[in-house]
Amino acid sequence: MKIFLRILRYVRPYWKWLALSVLCTIIFTILSAASIALTIPLLETLFSQPAAQGQSVQSVQAPASVTAPVDSLSVTSRLSAAKDSVMRRLNAYLYTGDKTDTLFKICVIILLMFFFKNLFDYLQSYLMAYVEQGSMMDIRNDLYEHMHNLSLGYFSNERTGSLISRVTNDVNVVNGGVSATFVTMLKQPLLIIVFLGMAIALSW
Repeated sequence: MKIFLRILRYVRPYWKWLALSVLCTIIFTILSAASIALTIPLLETLFSQPAAQGQSVQSVQAPASVTAPVDSLSVTSRLSAAKDSVMRRLNAYLYTGDKTDTLFKICVIILLMFFFKNLFDYLQSYLMAYVEQGSMMDIRNDLYEHMHNLSLGYFSNERTGSLISRVTNDVNVVNGGVSATFVTMLKQPLLIIVFLGMAIALSW
């Protein structure tokens, strides 16, 4: 654990780039869930009847009744009310016009979602690569400086290939540890949490 904390010390100078990378990861996760959720109105529009679609538009335009004051609502109720408000506005925008217009709007939104999702995924990879390469450069500089301060007897007892391998291959292994910490351990759990939350929200 101490060795890992020493390695993370080299990441500290690049905390701004790392924070931007984490932010891009969060936005990528949200857009991934949104792009999947948008397939629901797409399928509903494809397989719905015109009469049913007209009924859905009327239900969207109808004002929602408030049964309790806002101050008395719990956090869960407020989140549910916010979700219902967003869904009403989205449905009111999507389901205005005929089925062709609705399909066109949904397809454009899905394309935009996938575009921005891939864009933020690329930005996350680019920013993380900057952090990784900068950390590797600092580690190699410190290792090179440390080797210059060693005595000549140390170089007589060590093989040249072993020393070169420590500077090149071992530092690449450290780079893999940094990438796994801030990408794999953050990105994948976020995706699991968001997709699981979306599945429970749709049908628990």
